[in-house]
Amino acid sequence: MARPAAVRGPSLRARSRDAEHPRLRARAGGAQHLEPAGSLGRVSVLEGSCLCGGVRFEVSGEFEPRSYCHCTSCKRLSGGAATANGRARSDSIRITAGRELLRTYQPDEGSAKTFCSVCGSNLFGAGWPESEFASVRLPAIDTPFEGGPTRHIFTRSVAAWETLPDDGLLCEED
Repeated sequence: MARPAAVRGPSLRARSRDAEHPRLRARAGGAQHLEPAGSLGRVSVLEGSCLCGGVRFEVSGEFEPRSYCHCTSCKRLSGGAATANGRARSDSIRITAGRELLRTYQPDEGSAKTFCSVCGSNLFGAGWPESEFASVRLPAIDTPFEGGPTRHIFTRSVAAWETLPDDGLLCEED
């Protein structure tokens, strides 16, 4: 099924009309990412995309569904109680469409978050692509995969209104 073409929205600006927000930076000119050969010549490839379909990506090699992050920036970014994340080497993530639509926000505390500038889909975290490992938001993965998060992290940031599920997963304060 074909996805609708992405319509580019207005560029993100700081409240001042003259300057781009200092914590936003475009990924359009970023370095190309290499795909690892994988073990025994086999490469497991997961495909993913943003909500509008403008950004598409592949994750090759090892991918570990990892955690629900309850840190303050992830909660505010997602609009929910946590983000569901997988872990992959940053150099195993290859943007196949829409690189020019990617934007990254660097909060004062915590790691950079990368999202689609058209639909706002939160795609990557943990400093991608500069960091050795990156978080890949599980809801952005289109390819079915085995397993799921094994832990809740940054549980010290759980809101007073939030109750951690009794799901038997490991809880880590940070």
